[in-house]
This record gives sequence, structure tokens and C-alpha cells, in this order.
Amino acid sequence: MKPTPLTLRKKIALELWRQKQAILIEEHPLRQLFWECTLRCDLKCRHCGSDCKMQPASKDMPKEDFLHVLDYIKRTREEGEIRVDYGCEGFLGNYEGEVRNLLYSCQAGITVGGVMADGAIGACTSIRADYHQGNIYEDDFMEVWEKRFAPYRQREWKKTGECADCKYFRYCQGNGMHLRDTNKQLLLCHLKVISSI
Repeated sequence: MKPTPLTLRKKIALELWRQKQAILIEEHPLRQLFWECTLRCDLKCRHCGSDCKMQPASKDMPKEDFLHVLDYIKRTREEGEIRVDYGCEGFLGNYEGEVRNLLYSCQAGITVGGVMADGAIGACTSIRADYHQGNIYEDDFMEVWEKRFAPYRQREWKKTGECADCKYFRYCQGNGMHLRDTNKQLLLCHLKVISSI
């Protein structure tokens, strides 16, 4: 079966786009830099381009290098040549406001929702299934969003373990939802990592 011929309008648009891409290739401005600090993952997602494995051949980035990454981001942002942003990974204490555009907050369930491959209603796709609040095949998404997302929006339940007496809890709210295990325990405190270096 032959493809349908392109319309003149489509040909002009594609040609202009091709020329723009040629200029972009010639100039190749760095706009995004992904920094992978671990290859440890047991998911083996077919759609993922990473070489992650349960037992990777290379070691994780040491703790001493995490500060170097944060300092690199801070310095690069100050230089202004490329826009570098740490993202929403976790609360960073004195690095807040210096390594990302906004101060830390986990927006899962607040401004971010998600529907998983099986129809499960959750927030960020990095959050475990234990935090799903319904399923689109059984529930109305907006009703779930309005009425069942209390664990995402009222995070006092996270004030246990090392978060129980932390004076920074009011700012980090127990770190990102994706950093909680199936027992709702904190997997990683970025501030603790920074402080221990």
C-alpha cells in the first residue's frame, strides 16, 4: 500500500522544519543534560532507554560526588550558559533556591495525577502501587482526584521515623512520595545525605 502523497502545505512545513533542524544540528546548543547516578533498578521496562540492572556492573555515584553535582548545578546556573535544574527529587536545605527554579515541593496528588497502564489512579508514575487511589475502569477519575487523594495532600502521616523530630519537616513534608516504601517508611533523606558528607 502506497502512502498518501503529502499536500503542498505539509511539504512546505516539513521542508522548513528540516532546515531548522539542520541549523540546530550545526549549532547543537546543550539544552538538557541527564545525569545518571545509579544503574540499580529491577524493573527492566521495555520502554526505558537505560542500561539499569538489579546488580549493575558499575557502582552507584558515591555520596562525596552528590555534593559535587549540586555545586556543579549551582555554578552552571550562576554562569547562565545552560539552564540546569535539579528537579523535584527531594529537599536540599541550603541548596534550595540555588539548584532549581522553584523551592522544593512534591506536587504528586496536588497538581500531578496519573493513570497507570492497568488503569490504576495515582499521582506521579514513580510512586508505588500501594499509593494508588482507584482505577479508571471502576471509578470516576475526577471523583477520585477530589475525594481520595488525602494521603498526598495531608502529609502529617509521614512524620515518623527519622522525620518525626526533624526541624525541616515543615519544608520538606517527609520528602517525595516516591521515596516511601510499601510500609510508608522513608527510603532516602537528601538533607541527611548532604549533612553526612
